[in-house]
Amino acid sequence: MSKRQRLRSVLVMGWKTVVQYAKTLDEMRAATDRFTQEIPNADYDYDAQVITVAPGLSPQSERESILHEAIHSLSSATHSGLKEKQVYRMARALDGFLSDNPRFRALYDDA
Repeated sequence: MSKRQRLRSVLVMGWKTVVQYAKTLDEMRAATDRFTQEIPNADYDYDAQVITVAPGLSPQSERESILHEAIHSLSSATHSGLKEKQVYRMARALDGFLSDNPRFRALYDDA
């Protein structure tokens, strides 16, 4: 079985955002700035321009989590002020749209 390909970075409005993958839950906990016991699927550090992804996620959850954090980045960059529920819903909706429309995704292949 081949190893799953993972993103190393994404561009958000032209700015490179590194995508890193925590190897342990303790590493993920250290990457977050939350003071809760709950460990998120991913976390976005605006100052460092880094998305950290938790270990053990399914490919779909990993994809949705990176998209979720990219939307946080877009919201920050555009001063949109999206709330967490709005970001969550937008990430789920966009992931479904992109998954369900390969012809649309293909429009970007030659870009």
